[in-house]
Amino acid sequence: MFAIVPVMSAGEEGGETTPLSSGFIISGDGKVVTSFKVIIDKRDLLVRRSDSSFLTVKGFIAADADKGLIILQAEGNNLPFISLGDSDKVKLREAICVISSMPSAAGQISTGVVSAFRELKGGLKALQITTPVTKKASVRRVLTRRQRS
Repeated sequence: MFAIVPVMSAGEEGGETTPLSSGFIISGDGKVVTSFKVIIDKRDLLVRRSDSSFLTVKGFIAADADKGLIILQAEGNNLPFISLGDSDKVKLREAICVISSMPSAAGQISTGVVSAFRELKGGLKALQITTPVTKKASVRRVLTRRQRS
């Protein structure tokens, strides 16, 4: 089972589910990190696992609109998860992969390397990467080889 998951909007009375964003299960008890902008005003959310089963999202734990992230609480116990990394440990030219959060391409993966670091306002650090990413993607998940699901 992979810890990289699409977050879906439940369909009306047996209707189709709609992909909204990709995310990560970050704890065995069902915490999921995903895109704030895409998820914040949605209700009846589901997380689809790699075996095609669904977890119901019970609510959200934390949100940061400035960083574009929200942590959801989905049902579940002993789920496979991926550990969050430390961006201060990322090295120049380190191999990475990026997971799309676009609804039409949620979960698609591109590979590249870290090509530079940039300092942003407020003391934030951004990674400049050499991988194709759709401009409309609201949040891009970046994984290194040191992170495991």
